[in-house]
Amino acid sequence: MSEAEFRKRDDSWELLEDLFIEGLDLEPEARADFLDARGVSADLRRELAELWRQDEQHEPVLTSLLEMSRTIWNHSMDIDQIGEYRLSEVLGQGGMGVVYRAEQPSIDRQVAIKVLPPHLLEWESFRLNFQREQRALGSMNHPNIATVHDAGIFEGQPYLVMELLECESITAYADRHRLGIRARVDLFLDFLGGLQHAHHKPVIHCDIKPSNVLVLETEGRAVPKIIDFGIAKAGRGDREEEAAALGTPAYMSPEQASLRMDELSIASDIYSAGVLLFELLLGETPFARQLKACATLAEKRAVIQNGELPVPSELIAEDPHRFEDAARARATTPKKLAHVVKCELSWILQRALAKDPDKRYDGCAAFAQDLRRYRQQEPVSAAPDQIWYPRLKWLGNHKGLVAVLLAVPLFLTFHLVQTRAALIETRAAEAEMQGVHEFMLNIFSWASPYREGPNMKVRDLIDRAAAQVATTNFSERPEHEAELHKLLGQLYLELGKHDLARHHFSHALGTYETLLGETDKRSLEVLQKAAYTYYLQGDREKSTELFSKALALTVAQYGEDHALTAQLRGGLAMPLAALGKTEEAEANFQKALTYARGHLDHGSNRLLVTLNNYGDHLVELNLLKKAEKVFLKILAVYADLPDIHPIDLTNVKHNLAHVYHKQGNYEAAVRTGRETYEERRRLLGVHHPETLSTLNNYAASLAKFRSPVEAADLLRTSLIGISPQSADPRVLLRLYHGLGNALVQAGKPEEAEPILLDTWQQRVALFGESDRSTMKTRATLGEALQAMGRLVEAERVYLEVWTLAAADLGKDHRETRMYRRLLDDCRVARRSEAK
Repeated sequence: MSEAEFRKRDDSWELLEDLFIEGLDLEPEARADFLDARGVSADLRRELAELWRQDEQHEPVLTSLLEMSRTIWNHSMDIDQIGEYRLSEVLGQGGMGVVYRAEQPSIDRQVAIKVLPPHLLEWESFRLNFQREQRALGSMNHPNIATVHDAGIFEGQPYLVMELLECESITAYADRHRLGIRARVDLFLDFLGGLQHAHHKPVIHCDIKPSNVLVLETEGRAVPKIIDFGIAKAGRGDREEEAAALGTPAYMSPEQASLRMDELSIASDIYSAGVLLFELLLGETPFARQLKACATLAEKRAVIQNGELPVPSELIAEDPHRFEDAARARATTPKKLAHVVKCELSWILQRALAKDPDKRYDGCAAFAQDLRRYRQQEPVSAAPDQIWYPRLKWLGNHKGLVAVLLAVPLFLTFHLVQTRAALIETRAAEAEMQGVHEFMLNIFSWASPYREGPNMKVRDLIDRAAAQVATTNFSERPEHEAELHKLLGQLYLELGKHDLARHHFSHALGTYETLLGETDKRSLEVLQKAAYTYYLQGDREKSTELFSKALALTVAQYGEDHALTAQLRGGLAMPLAALGKTEEAEANFQKALTYARGHLDHGSNRLLVTLNNYGDHLVELNLLKKAEKVFLKILAVYADLPDIHPIDLTNVKHNLAHVYHKQGNYEAAVRTGRETYEERRRLLGVHHPETLSTLNNYAASLAKFRSPVEAADLLRTSLIGISPQSADPRVLLRLYHGLGNALVQAGKPEEAEPILLDTWQQRVALFGESDRSTMKTRATLGEALQAMGRLVEAERVYLEVWTLAAADLGKDHRETRMYRRLLDDCRVARRSEAK
């Protein structure tokens, strides 16, 4: 092997070779200064001193080194058995070991075994660290880390036994599937979760690169797996400089490249992870071109230590042609790719790749948090200090609110100008115009950079706008009033204030129908919104009535093949499904989807919303696997849409968590539910109906998966801060039902009984005894009674519920059958007690 060929090898001998050759021509007394300048440790100094001594005695040192390396690998290649493991083919090799496919006959399992060079055992520090790392690696248990099954030393040969993963690297997977930037960020976030788990053990990887992050597909979902902790170092105690040669130059942190091995820390892994993210986004590492031109490892290290980090967007702009393949693999163009990686992603990369470890993210959690904030279109902590940045970001994420807040004063101004032009010079008109001007100033005063933060809540702003509309005379411009009521209704709908939304929609509808007629498109659109509001409030009959009316008028006016017709069919299907009219619901959903697929792009939000509602319908039919595929498909499409609002994502994830719960996959339900709950809290507020609905489902999954006591505490704490007067009663009662149910599961039926009894009585008063939610609470009350041994009372409750369900839903409905099982089980328990 020539010297040039040797230098191409990325293994542990390159460092020793470079240092040996660079110091070969120095006088012995000058070598100490040379090694000081390079930060070489005492252990490595001893190795080099011995090599220079041999050279002075005319021993063929370099040849010996090469032969030693070759001998190690030849020795490894001859092995066919390590303990009980039978080795077969070589899967790969690098500077620190050979990886084999192996069979573990005792449990008939295929594994991967990494065989490390035996000469490492000559280093006392390695022996100590290897034992320590065996314990640390064995303690790691995370879905994004390849499992380490075993480790040890067999006949002088150190080895690690790992989970066998036959899949491709994270970059190869992302390119082959042409994943967009958002999907790549999501994949990277999963990887960060695994790395954070390792850091908590504490284990530092020291060699993060694409080939050490593989992607396994499980049930249609991509799962990154971190492998090769064989050169990792337990993050406590001494860090030995023998590891200076470890790692891959392109992904090394500056401190690792400069051989300051005593400074290796979590921050070093953060840097390497930043390089991996850079490559995932742009298709190459930050210093790819410079490193390619380097002839020696020393030159490469100098680039890593001193090279100026390129700005991603500028890098692409300099040579767009070079990034055409990368852009194509991301389903975009170089120009669009440059735009996407500007600002937030660029700032995040700059922080992760800071030369100074103290200026990087302080851990994977902070790194991941910024990436999630980018995904949710929120301000990132890595942004430069710009006083307007958070406010501009807020404006960008609330375009609808800003439009309405602008529209209200503008409408009022326009109205006043038109209707009172003749009086504009009068003091009264001037005062009124001044009032509008002050109203506008009040609304937007929150944007002042001299304020600590928004001085008015969004709800307060909208309430003030509504009050202004209510006190303005629109007698000469009623169409303006209708438009404002429609806008306010939409805002209250998004805030979860359904009563207020319905009030404004009704006001707008009455005006539109009077002025324009029932079949005018504006009248029909508001009627659709009113119907949807009734559905959200649980009034399925009224919702069905209004949707049906709007649909009949739309078909008569525009025909079947029209966008509004399809929207109304999709809307009508929801209350029909809730009423148990599954065939009618299915027919309407299919017609809506047929139109959407034929007329809309596959990424159209309207199509995806209809699909999401259809998935919810499939859940009602208990077609859970089919529903899960629908939701996962929507999330996959959303991942590549640059302008999708994070609230739309939470709607799908909420439904997906519900599917996992009903499938009995409580771990996935808890994971997805917790994530969705945190996102909705941040996006919608703690007391928004949709946030509370997710909380209730998450608590139910938590009770099943891990701890009903924890679930009950979570619900109880949340209920403390909710005002019964301002809350949606349907949502509030759902939470109280969830609390009672969690207490029953926690073995506290005495605490659950009064909560469930009160919840049932309120549901009867509001929704009737045959409402499905009312029957559900009544049955859970029966479970509490049965748990307390009051079997006669429990049997009577179950019988009442089953009778109601059979009459209202039919004897074959799954909920009716569930109540029948509860009744039968209770009767069996009574007979057993009697005996």
